[in-house]
Amino acid sequence: MTSRLATFLGYGTILVMIGVWATLAARSPRWLTLPDAFTLLTRSRTARILVVLGWIWLGWHLFARGSGAFK
Repeated sequence: MTSRLATFLGYGTILVMIGVWATLAARSPRWLTLPDAFTLLTRSRTARILVVLGWIWLGWHLFARGSGAFK
C-alpha cells in the first residue's frame, strides 16, 4: 500500500464517519450534531484559540509541508 492510497483511505474513513455521525444525529436527539459539537468545543476563548492553532498546525503539516511546491 502506498502512502497516497493510505492518505485517501484515511480521508475516506473520516468522511464516512462524519456521514454516520450526521445520520445518527438526525435520527436521534441524544446525539450532538456537528455544529452543536463545535459550539460546545469553542465556548471559551482559550478553546477557540486552541482550535485555530490546531487548524493551522494541521494545515501546515498536511498541505504546506507535503505539497512539494517549495522544494
